[in-house]
Amino acid sequence: MFNQFQLKGLLLLLLVCSSLLTKAQHDCSCASYNKSFRDQYEALFSMRKLDSARLLSNTLIKQKGCCEAAGNILVANTFLIDKQFDSIGKFVDRAEKLIGNNYDTLVSPEILRLRGAVAAGKADLDKAASYYAEGIEQSKKHQNLKYAARFCNELSHTYGSMNKPEPSLKFLKEGAAIAEQIKDDKLCAMLYANILATYGMFHENTHNKAYLDSMEMYAPISIKYAQLSKDPYYIVRGYTSLGGIAIEKGDYKTALAYNDTVMAMLPPAGAEQLQISAQYRRGQCLLQLGRVEEALASLHAALGNAKKFKSQGIVSLINQQLYFTYRDLGKSDSALYYYEQHVAVRDSLVNIENTSALTELEQKYDKVQNEKKISELSKEKQISTLQIRILAAGILVTLLVSLSIFLYYRQKTLNNKKLILETEQRLNRARMNPHFFFNALASLQGFALRENDGKALASNLSKFSHIMRETLESTYKDYVTIQQEIDFLYEYLTLQQIRFPQAFKFVMSADALSEPDSLLIPSMIIQPFVENSIEHGFRGIDYVGEITILFDEDGDNIVVSILDNGKGLAGEKEITNEHISRASQIIRDRIYLLNLKLKTNASFQIANQRDGKGVQVVIRLPKITEDESLNN
Repeated sequence: MFNQFQLKGLLLLLLVCSSLLTKAQHDCSCASYNKSFRDQYEALFSMRKLDSARLLSNTLIKQKGCCEAAGNILVANTFLIDKQFDSIGKFVDRAEKLIGNNYDTLVSPEILRLRGAVAAGKADLDKAASYYAEGIEQSKKHQNLKYAARFCNELSHTYGSMNKPEPSLKFLKEGAAIAEQIKDDKLCAMLYANILATYGMFHENTHNKAYLDSMEMYAPISIKYAQLSKDPYYIVRGYTSLGGIAIEKGDYKTALAYNDTVMAMLPPAGAEQLQISAQYRRGQCLLQLGRVEEALASLHAALGNAKKFKSQGIVSLINQQLYFTYRDLGKSDSALYYYEQHVAVRDSLVNIENTSALTELEQKYDKVQNEKKISELSKEKQISTLQIRILAAGILVTLLVSLSIFLYYRQKTLNNKKLILETEQRLNRARMNPHFFFNALASLQGFALRENDGKALASNLSKFSHIMRETLESTYKDYVTIQQEIDFLYEYLTLQQIRFPQAFKFVMSADALSEPDSLLIPSMIIQPFVENSIEHGFRGIDYVGEITILFDEDGDNIVVSILDNGKGLAGEKEITNEHISRASQIIRDRIYLLNLKLKTNASFQIANQRDGKGVQVVIRLPKITEDESLNN
């Protein structure tokens, strides 16, 4: 629902722009530090005229006492946008020295906030959290409640970056309660918008419906305070969240209406990331509504803006969506072009990291060589001995560097092979989709011809659309929870019972598992075996077929058993079915990739049941939790 790169960008912007100078009562007695000064500084800061903001702040630094400390804090804040951490530290140290042990309602909390921001910028999240926690405690002690609410917001963001949803939401809600207590609508708008966004981020990562329900509960509250504060930024964020909720519920018309509202309210400048996100979502909604030409126009507009603002991660995402769209339209040339663009951008992001690593290795090598030259010049009297030593050291260093480069490129080659195999697997899984869709549509067609029940047909069409969406998403989604897989199989088997009435019944159970909502398995790994039982195992039998799907645990493994009472493998010897053999090979390759990636021993076996009636499939998979999946 929410792209993680976009969400982090929004939260960082919020961190910088909403941090200070908003009607806080300041203890400083300097007459120059007044509302006119604050308004002028905020205007320069918001327009990113940072040099001018620093010149204005210097007028305070030239004075004495707490005004000088405030001027240093204002200058330090201007360096935060460009992440000039050394400069921030220098001016914060000066401000801290000037106020000593005294508490100042602007300078004291800003010292902690800026130190926390520097620690977060250096990826020292534990240290950042400690600064923000101290800020909450100190602000409450001195009744500086606006800053207490802001520190709650920033501590929540830090816990969110550490993938700790519970404390993240706890501090956001605490901050919102403080903001409501002091009746600050703008602070309420910021905090409730962040509560909404945080629930959205965790729903995106976990697909836990409880997070979506919480979003529906908080969305009206967020928009209420955004409208009370008359802040278009938070109003736009509220409607963006409502659009995301509608998309998750499959209500694409409502989502499109919210999205169009967002695009109409966007300012002409300064909200480029929101604009790109809105254009991308608009394209997705239009595709679901069958308005393909409009969808393509919106996706291309989003791609143009993403390239303009050099948002490479979003460029890759949009290229991927265009590839899927043109592929489904049968336009193979365009599909191939955007697939190649997607891979090129994705690989370029990987190569940036690899190039940095190689450059660092070369710099270390140059440093060693330079140190050897200095040593040689300082010991001219021992030149003959040093020549031998330097030659030996040079050969040794060269061998080490050569070995490092060889290992680096060997690992890169192996990773590329693995990447190619993963891509082939996704394409193969995509090729299986038309076969599955044809059979599902055949089920609905048979039902429509037999029955004259519009409500039942609409309900079954809704099931089919959900199955189609889950199947398409499985093309580029590696894992799903066991509960999601059970829900998907239930809808699929229900549709198949419409196609083959009274032909079979089924049972599924995960009672042996303690947490089916948090355990993950590869997507679409069970459905091909179930389909084989229905399409071939039950063909020609004169009794009711039965399918049993059981999930169990065995140490560090998940064991999935699929049993049917069909005619067994012996009855299939004369049948040659390319889809079955291809599906088996694809699943075999997927298990191979899983073992390669996670260093596990996943496997599957197919055999006749012991009584000779029916087939038993046993799939052994590693036990993977959602936290482990996100870390991997």
